[in-house]
Amino acid sequence: MGIAVASTIAPRSASAGGLADALDNPAGHTGGAATSAVLFAIHKHLQAKCVKPNEAFMACKKKDQDPAACLELGAKCTGCMIDVMKELSEKCPTSLNKYAECLDYRTNKFIKCREEQAEFEKQCPL
Repeated sequence: MGIAVASTIAPRSASAGGLADALDNPAGHTGGAATSAVLFAIHKHLQAKCVKPNEAFMACKKKDQDPAACLELGAKCTGCMIDVMKELSEKCPTSLNKYAECLDYRTNKFIKCREEQAEFEKQCPL
C-alpha cells in the first residue's frame, strides 16, 4: 500500500509579508516588507515616478563613497517608492496583488504572468 502525497503551493498573499504589511508599516517595524514580486510588479511605475530622486542619489553615491553623505537622498528614494506603493494599493489593489502573487509563484518570470500584468496595467496605467 502506497502513501498518497498531495502537493499544493499557495501563492503568498499580501497579508503574509507582502504589500499590505509593507504599507501598514513602511518602516518595517513588524518585519513586513515588500517582496521582490511586488517590486517587480510595480517597477515601471517606480521608474516613471521616482527617476529624479534615484538619479540624485546615484550621482551622490558616485561623487562620495561615504555612506553617510547620501542618507537624506536615499531616504527620498525610499519615500518615493513607498508613496508609489501606497498609491497603487489604493487605486488597484486586487489586480496588483494578483500580479504580484503570480510573479511570486512563477519566480518573477514576467512571461508567465502576462494576463495579470495586462489587467494591472489596464487598471493602473502609467
